[in-house]
Amino acid sequence: MAEKTAAPDPIAVTVTFLRMTAQPTHYPPAPMNRAIAVLRARDIPLHYYRYLQDRVGRQWHWVNVLRMSDEELAAELHSPGRDIRVLYLDGAPAGFFDLKAELPTRVELAFFGLMEHAMGQGLGRWFL
Repeated sequence: MAEKTAAPDPIAVTVTFLRMTAQPTHYPPAPMNRAIAVLRARDIPLHYYRYLQDRVGRQWHWVNVLRMSDEELAAELHSPGRDIRVLYLDGAPAGFFDLKAELPTRVELAFFGLMEHAMGQGLGRWFL
């Protein structure tokens, strides 16, 4: 007879929504003396997107995407209006953002974050 495994304890979750109604009036300068690139990921491979989700979202318990089937995730990522940009720091991935265009004048910032090794260096403000 197999033992039953207890369900994990629920985790409290806070979801925050922000609305930007006007263009920013100030853009922070790019960090100096760092090799930084932001590249658009066209037709991003599923394994790479899951890697980004895991490395950026692990401490925040981002698990929903990791639990999606390949078919579900491919349909989401390769839909029209999806825009995924990856931040590279000194040649290695350091963060990403994922935009979903919902209407001609409305875009959702679905995911945004930095990997742990890129935090605390002033990159987040510039990247956002």
